[in-house]
Amino acid sequence: MSAGKTELEAEIAAIKLSLTGLGRIHPGSLSAQKRTRGGEYRQLSYSYLGKGHTRYVRPEEVPALDPRA
Repeated sequence: MSAGKTELEAEIAAIKLSLTGLGRIHPGSLSAQKRTRGGEYRQLSYSYLGKGHTRYVRPEEVPALDPRA
C-alpha cells in the first residue's frame, strides 16, 4: 500500500471517529415562522425513519442550530 493511501485512510478513520461524537443528527431545515398576533419563532423540520417531524426551537437554542444566526 502506498504512503499516501495509508495517510488518507488514517485521516478518514479520524474523521469518522469525530463524527461519532456528534450523537444523533438528521438532515433538516430551520425556518422562521410568523405568529398570528405578531412576532416570530423558529421551527426545525426534519425526517427520521421516513417520517416528517417538526419541533419548536427556543430563541437561545438557535445559534447552536444555525451558525449564520
